[in-house]
Amino acid sequence: MESPHGHLKRRIEQALLLRGSSDFETLAAYQAFLVEVAAGYNRPRQCRLEQDRPAADGADLPRPAAAGCSAASWPASWRG
Repeated sequence: MESPHGHLKRRIEQALLLRGSSDFETLAAYQAFLVEVAAGYNRPRQCRLEQDRPAADGADLPRPAAAGCSAASWPASWRG
């Protein structure tokens, strides 16, 4: 969790440097700036999420195991 947080912090720092100032007229202006930076950071991930979403609805998931299949039939290393 710390690594993504650090990446976002660096992005914000870079965006502030490019902006030329860390002063904002209002809190709302600062919040809008943060939303824009976070949206840019998340945009590539959002694209991948949209690509994976059809599979997440369960349509492409394998069917449950047959009724006779139980944990007892699994290899011992799988049973923990």
